[in-house]
Amino acid sequence: MAACLTAILFVSGANAAVVVGNFGVLQPNDSDSFSQFSTNSAQLAAGEIIEFAVNTQASIDAAATTINLGSNVGISGFTVSLIENTGGNFASFDTLAIGSFSGGLLALSYAGLASGTQYGLLFSGVITGILGGAYAGTYAISSVPLPPAIWLFLSALVGLAGVVRHKRKRTTAVRPKKVSATA
Repeated sequence: MAACLTAILFVSGANAAVVVGNFGVLQPNDSDSFSQFSTNSAQLAAGEIIEFAVNTQASIDAAATTINLGSNVGISGFTVSLIENTGGNFASFDTLAIGSFSGGLLALSYAGLASGTQYGLLFSGVITGILGGAYAGTYAISSVPLPPAIWLFLSALVGLAGVVRHKRKRTTAVRPKKVSATA
């Protein structure tokens, strides 16, 4: 997969990061795993991005961890963030969610992915292994269901429309006839 091997440098203020992979356009119920081996300490410290887009409003759940093999392979200070491309080609980005540490995994969840927007998972850390550092993880995309409150709101609108219609019928039915005054 040539897209996964593509590396595009960009500068965002003082930070430089590299796109190391592309999941493509994801759809609800898509899920997969990923792994990356890095030997460039400066690159991982600045950040490595795996980019993707979604074809409909969706949410993402992702988890990542470092693979530590003694002094040979390791990363310290490992972080994962969900970013949104705001300036084209990841020239600038907004951080949407930052992974939280839980039992060796960094997990993040975000429910506001917009259709047609470019996103990325940004990984960073300090390589401590002699041979380099490695990380792996999974992601899952799901559709964003309508919140329960929307159904309550819609039923209230239907009820209000019924009340207005009933009131309009009643007003028309009891309208008094005009009486003309004759002298």
